[in-house]
Amino acid sequence: MATQEVSVDLATNVLDVSGTVNGTAYTWVRDGDTWTATVEAADDGKYVVALSITDTLGITTEQSVILYYGLNLVRDRTAADVARVRYLLTRLAAGEATEQERAEFLEPTMKGAYNYTDLNRVGAAISYMQDRLYTICGKVIYVTAKRDWTESDIPTLSDMATYLHDVSEVRGALNVPEGTPPVPDDMDRLTHGEANDIEQIIWVVNELVMLIMLSWRYAGEYYAGEV
Repeated sequence: MATQEVSVDLATNVLDVSGTVNGTAYTWVRDGDTWTATVEAADDGKYVVALSITDTLGITTEQSVILYYGLNLVRDRTAADVARVRYLLTRLAAGEATEQERAEFLEPTMKGAYNYTDLNRVGAAISYMQDRLYTICGKVIYVTAKRDWTESDIPTLSDMATYLHDVSEVRGALNVPEGTPPVPDDMDRLTHGEANDIEQIIWVVNELVMLIMLSWRYAGEYYAGEV
């Protein structure tokens, strides 16, 4: 069975952590303020984590977060996706939303909204690219790659500047082809197109890394002297 180490950073005063990942209970091990569980690898790189956290005062709280590992990119958001979110907001505000519409709106991965799950997906993709750029291309990038945002977190302007800096580091690691979108100037009033651009940049750089890997394969000893 393939496994994946899943980690979350918690407060210093946390004493004990238990919980599930994708519905299965696992043991959590502490290293400083980071708690890690070795879990069954998910094919889609998505890990739904539900934690029970006890601090040194004996107070227990519940926390949920969706984590991602590897590349899990969304590059096809549309104006219709955004319109759907606005429609649901209007229905909810008017008290007219059906149970199905409420459930749809509460789904954290709706394409028309940009929330903590998007920040986690992109953070995971940046971490993945940091490793690939170094091990395959010898390129070092300096990124934070935070990927454990929760629904209750409120990102600051500084947080979002760091987020976009990470994307810029990935974009600048290799010579990207003409037509590769620029990194948005900021996250204020982010459009669905700009959201797509952020993940398109990562996709383009990963494609370049894959081409470099292929060039090694065809120049390697396995093909030497073959006609």
